[in-house]
Amino acid sequence: PCAILLFGLAKKFRDQVLPSIHEHILNISQCDVFAHTYNITTVSSHRNGEDNDTIDPSEILDLTPNVLIETVQDFERQINLTYLLQPRFQVDPKHGWGKESYVNMLKQWHSIEQVWRLMQHHEEEFNIQYDRVGFFRSDVEYISPIDIFNGDAVVPAFGKMTNDRMFYGLYEHAHVWANIRFPS
Repeated sequence: PCAILLFGLAKKFRDQVLPSIHEHILNISQCDVFAHTYNITTVSSHRNGEDNDTIDPSEILDLTPNVLIETVQDFERQINLTYLLQPRFQVDPKHGWGKESYVNMLKQWHSIEQVWRLMQHHEEEFNIQYDRVGFFRSDVEYISPIDIFNGDAVVPAFGKMTNDRMFYGLYEHAHVWANIRFPS
């Protein structure tokens, strides 16, 4: 058994992302699907060229009923932002990172952990154990076939030391990828 886990904001989901997930991921690997997103309806990001762009988080339900939609307040209650926003954790702004980008990265890490927990709850409830797990951003249009059974621990060949787009592979490697960020 395998699981596909989507994380992050479901931007342009129904029109672009969803068809690409069906064509390039689910048509190749028939898996259970889980998703985590935030109940955010507009997004602005200077880095992404977004200015009050509208999003509909409920569109992710077009893919699966196994969805956890949290508010930003839910995130803030679960993550110690006071601690994580200390200067020692900040990335140098001259590299294009400011507070907004850093907090968005923390939200993404939280989303990855939450969708992992959602999948684990499903495993416990239905007494199953996934062998393979794939993590995919819910705002990326996938343009080529992805077979999550091909490789033990696979990440894209870009981003040098960081990868926030996708991961797939064996369960034990997926567990590390999903849960190592905050403790590190």
